[in-house]
Amino acid sequence: MGNKTLTIFGQKQSSFTKQKSSSSQPGTPTTPIDNSRSFESFLLVWLSPDVNTNPGNLATQAKLRNIITSLITFSDCEQCEQWISKEESNVEKIIFIVSGTFGQKILPKIHGLQQLIAVYVYCANVKRHEGWASNYTKVRTVVSLTDKLIEQISLDQNCRELMEDTKALHFTKTDDFLNNPHFVWYRLFIDLLLRTGVQPSKSDFVCMLEQYTKNDVEGKSLVKEFSKTYDWNRALWWYTRDTLLNRLVNKVLREQNIEMLFILRFLLVDIYKQLKYISDFKRGQEHKLLVYKLLPITKEELNKMKSNIGQYLCMNGFLFATRDSKLAAEQAKLFTVANGEFVLLEIDVDLNVNYMIPFGDISHLSYDQNPVNQFLFMCGSIFRIKFVDSPNKTKTWTKVQLLLADRNHELDKVRYKFEGEQDPLLIGHYLEEAGEHNKCEIFYERMQQELPKDSLAAKSCQEQLNLIRNSNKEPIKSSKEITVQQKENESYILKTKFILFELKPHLTETTKSILTILQKLVPNSIEIFETATEYEKFLKSTSNSQIIVFTDGKYASKFVYDKQIDMQVYMLCENKIDVHTHSKCIKDQFDNIDDLLCQLTDEIVCAYHKEAKEDENRGDSIKAKEKLAKAEQVHSEAMNVYNQQLEPEAHKDSSTLPPIYIRWLGNRRDGNNRVLHEKLNQMPFLPDLRFDANYGMCRISTVLLHAADSNEVYIAIELNNIGVLTFIRFFDNTRDCEQFIANNPTKEITLFTSSRNLASCIPTLNNRVTKQLATIYVFCETVDQFNSTTRWSRRYKKICTVMMYNDLEYTLIWYGINHCKRVRSENIQNVGFAEIVRRDAEQLALALAEYFQQQENNVVQEAVQVS
Repeated sequence: MGNKTLTIFGQKQSSFTKQKSSSSQPGTPTTPIDNSRSFESFLLVWLSPDVNTNPGNLATQAKLRNIITSLITFSDCEQCEQWISKEESNVEKIIFIVSGTFGQKILPKIHGLQQLIAVYVYCANVKRHEGWASNYTKVRTVVSLTDKLIEQISLDQNCRELMEDTKALHFTKTDDFLNNPHFVWYRLFIDLLLRTGVQPSKSDFVCMLEQYTKNDVEGKSLVKEFSKTYDWNRALWWYTRDTLLNRLVNKVLREQNIEMLFILRFLLVDIYKQLKYISDFKRGQEHKLLVYKLLPITKEELNKMKSNIGQYLCMNGFLFATRDSKLAAEQAKLFTVANGEFVLLEIDVDLNVNYMIPFGDISHLSYDQNPVNQFLFMCGSIFRIKFVDSPNKTKTWTKVQLLLADRNHELDKVRYKFEGEQDPLLIGHYLEEAGEHNKCEIFYERMQQELPKDSLAAKSCQEQLNLIRNSNKEPIKSSKEITVQQKENESYILKTKFILFELKPHLTETTKSILTILQKLVPNSIEIFETATEYEKFLKSTSNSQIIVFTDGKYASKFVYDKQIDMQVYMLCENKIDVHTHSKCIKDQFDNIDDLLCQLTDEIVCAYHKEAKEDENRGDSIKAKEKLAKAEQVHSEAMNVYNQQLEPEAHKDSSTLPPIYIRWLGNRRDGNNRVLHEKLNQMPFLPDLRFDANYGMCRISTVLLHAADSNEVYIAIELNNIGVLTFIRFFDNTRDCEQFIANNPTKEITLFTSSRNLASCIPTLNNRVTKQLATIYVFCETVDQFNSTTRWSRRYKKICTVMMYNDLEYTLIWYGINHCKRVRSENIQNVGFAEIVRRDAEQLALALAEYFQQQENNVVQEAVQVS
């Protein structure tokens, strides 16, 4: 993984930059080559009326480019909105800086976009804009001082890039190497790429950088320096230098971008040579080596490590480490990881083993000789998980022990199959075996450019290209197109087809808007037919095994059950029809078109969840995460469209809402915010719920899900009476909650969950088999969430209540009293437990009385303040 140094702003080295845009035109990046947009994972966008005319802003732009190379500026609000919203901008993750006035205007329109991950409001009057900005969860800060803006973005960006590096982690079972082609083809591709007979050159890469920086004086100078001074024995020096080169290499390895790997092959080969020399030179001088790496990971990934003891952990990218465990651990003090935590990897290397992958101490060859990045493992390294330490409240990280283990019998058998053969086409043959046809095409196209035209290998390339193109119904992208877009299309085209039949006369402005969004987000998956002939023709020609139809109820008789096709039908019916007289394909009926289109949205979300689970089972966690993120985007953007149609009088009054507290996971403290952290740490929040195991034996069960599954900041909901809510199981991730529900089919389960988690709950809501989930309460963080969720959820009988977060404590207490009553009546013969439940009910009743007393005191206090 990357060598991103954990440093505070001001210590970073210069990086490639793009030319700032003129004041008369919206800022647009210089894009001389098609794939220049994919050079980095993050893109900085700044919208302000004087962004390119104010000298102070121009100076700030230069400082910002030291943090994120790609900076695009806009002085027009509408042009900025159009650019951010258009499909092409989905490639990068957007960090958005906006003036106060423009922010208030544009954020309601773009806040729900998946590509927008963080917002910084940079204004002259902080107090004026803090109010409206607090309603948007992606707003990281509202500041007026340039230094504070730069410092906050720098700290946040370091953490974001560290989290990006974790995408290079993959798990695979010890006995399942050959059944995980997404791992094997890449591992062999790196092996073979380093040993191929084709001579690598840096000329293509230099040419690309020259075009990318042609309007940038500083960038051109750096490219010129690279072109003149680069040599194989300076590969590590250049890679460890914090420039666009470093960020690009890390991104290419994370995403397994095969075309860019060809272009960067010269660098990989040269780094391999340097590491091989170090590894061979040190062999025999030591017998054992321990190195350490601090890594931020999600709770999901940590749970995977815990459940995969003895299995393999594979790294797509390079992995830096240090011999100093204390130095590695101290890096955790610099950051707070949102929605995750740090792990301290302790890597055990047996120097008596002849490893395939080189590694070594590169401190004498690196650019800055950073002790944190003292040791380097070549990309593609494999480790066995030995041990995961138990959580320790005194530490800010969890220790994980790994063993370098790239010699595997099953993998070696595949390696030996190609050993001694220098035919570069072998890479393409194995890609075909792995089913990576798009990557095959790119590979063969590249090889055709490098091999002699009349050679047998070149002719074989053309033959393979013809076979691939003729066997695919869908056109394959050219090698000149952005590989990131290829990965998006592969992930976003669903196996399920969604059919809208004879619904056009019923569509309203709201449903037309929802349908437009869905067609944009889910390409080639929604078909619209206006006549029965078109629909029947489609059925005869389709190869899809699963079809979900949405149609008018008067066509119910057309849908006949077919064992060959998994068909589900949802009807628009003013009056309910008797399903038994028609077909068991009909799953549900709706009396209005709004609810029918909402159901279409939910079925798309379910399809993405289903395919994500299939990808996860195959070991492709990257594609699984992409599909889960896409599911959330579909749900979020469809709800945003729905929310825009809300009547003004439907909005819930927000004047009575309490203050919103923000608490990062880990309860980190720093000098500037010590008082706030002390205050927050004394408050009882949702994660502090403690479940009484006595309630685990009951048939009736209550769970609360408030999952921080995304990179957004969640509000911390305060519970003053948390000590009496011991009947509740708390979950902070969706997977564990779903697993608990699935594992308890005989229970009657009530679920309290945040409206943010509604998208991840939709598959459970739609699954009629999950009968144990009886009732759902949804709490919302904002008024907009409350209004949209109230309308959206009315189709689900299981959702009994939608509330604001400040009503959650009262609802839990009142529900708890009734819950205790039911539990005690079912367990009255268990005298000891029945007495515990009675005492709990008594405490809940007292808490309810105190709650009402506090509400009365608040009213009195407000009246006094007014007078």
